[in-house]
Amino acid sequence: MRGTFSSYHPLVQAVYFLCALGFCMFCLHPAVGLCALLGGTAWSAVGQGWKKAARSLLFCLVMPLLSGGANMLLNRRGAHVLFRLGGRPFTAEALVFGLLSGLAFAAAFLWFGGVGRVMDTEKILALFGAKAPALTVSFTMVLRFVPRFAEKAREAADAQRGIGFSLAGTPKDRLRGGAHLLSLLTGWALEGTVDAADSMRGRGFGLPGRTSYAARAFERRDGLLLAGIALLALALLAQGIGGAFSSNVFPVLALASPGTVGWGCAAVFYLLPAGMDLFVEGKWNWLRSKM
Repeated sequence: MRGTFSSYHPLVQAVYFLCALGFCMFCLHPAVGLCALLGGTAWSAVGQGWKKAARSLLFCLVMPLLSGGANMLLNRRGAHVLFRLGGRPFTAEALVFGLLSGLAFAAAFLWFGGVGRVMDTEKILALFGAKAPALTVSFTMVLRFVPRFAEKAREAADAQRGIGFSLAGTPKDRLRGGAHLLSLLTGWALEGTVDAADSMRGRGFGLPGRTSYAARAFERRDGLLLAGIALLALALLAQGIGGAFSSNVFPVLALASPGTVGWGCAAVFYLLPAGMDLFVEGKWNWLRSKM
């Protein structure tokens, strides 16, 4: 993914994503959830275009509605009864708790998408390769294996279809074609594992004194942005500890008002990546217009 925030050191990006996901998943307050959803949508729009961002936002808006309805059907707790069906109470607290949980899940879904677009295998190796080389290599191999396995499955299915082993038709034909395809993919996966092990052994993996490669050094601008992220995260955490984002749903609904400072901290924190990308793009367009 191209963009200003994506060009910073992987450590800066990892710290920001951990804080962003932690706040939106563990703080069930509408202010944090809405700011996280707005920030994730804005960053997705900047990086992927408004059409994809609108589709993601529409999908995310359905999650709170489904969660709220399901929780109201399954949960009878709460003091404020909205209506009764067959003697069963449907409470406002159960509905609000479902809405807040769905909002947190939707925001986390958007930001996990941002993690997938930014944190590739090279950055993961740069972060954890020296501290936990075996675990890091295993994790990156799994991430690389999944798309390759799907691509290989499509290629093998096309090849099998050409020689008569179709995955369509009668149940017997589908079973036979699926068995041949599974056998091919299993052999390919085992062969690839052996080749990868021989390659890593030939490169000296696991030997004492072996150094790790870093794609880029930690620069001054990375330190400045990391300090800014830390200050924003501490300000947001202080607001939460001070009760600005407290949300007691059961037995009686009581949501704290975060005020201007609370809303501002949450909005600035979650709009930071999109704001950085838009600022640099706007500055570049302004400089081009002066030429």
